[in-house]
Amino acid sequence: MRRQLNNYQRYSQGPPNNSPRTCKVNSRPPPERRERTQGEDSLTRPARLGTHKDFLEEWYRKVMRMTEICILTPHPEGVKLEVLKNGPVQFPNKKWSGENDMEQFWKWFTELLGFLALQGCKGSQYDKVHLDNLIQGLGEPMLTLGVKLQDEALLDGEEDKFSYILDTLIRTYIKVSTMVNVTKKF
Repeated sequence: MRRQLNNYQRYSQGPPNNSPRTCKVNSRPPPERRERTQGEDSLTRPARLGTHKDFLEEWYRKVMRMTEICILTPHPEGVKLEVLKNGPVQFPNKKWSGENDMEQFWKWFTELLGFLALQGCKGSQYDKVHLDNLIQGLGEPMLTLGVKLQDEALLDGEEDKFSYILDTLIRTYIKVSTMVNVTKKF
């Protein structure tokens, strides 16, 4: 049986009497709230947790973590790749051309990762395959920058070329302004 709380107990305002069954008085004052000044928008507020820039950094980390989990971490030993493959999978026909649109990027990116994972290309030994497919999935003007970054990464001997190029591309094209548009939808 559930006991019903009266308003004093529910909101910790103190008991109506000094009964031992009621909860203690909440002595903490409510948190102060900073009011926005006129003309101040969310992009010009001082940097603090919860800003668009913080959210975007967290989104970048999410993209890179998903890359690591889906294609850079090899299959556990003993996994039979033939069982995982459901049949021939076509390369995604959608290309990302560098639009500052998180939703469009995310759809393209998940299709690319799904394709690579279903091909059994998991692990760092497939970095060249990952990179070739990344470049193949880009449209202009991204394609030109992607090829340039690929050539630089090959010359510099970057260890994880796919992650390096993907991180550079998303940081170049997905900006804070897209965060404002995404949050306005909600």
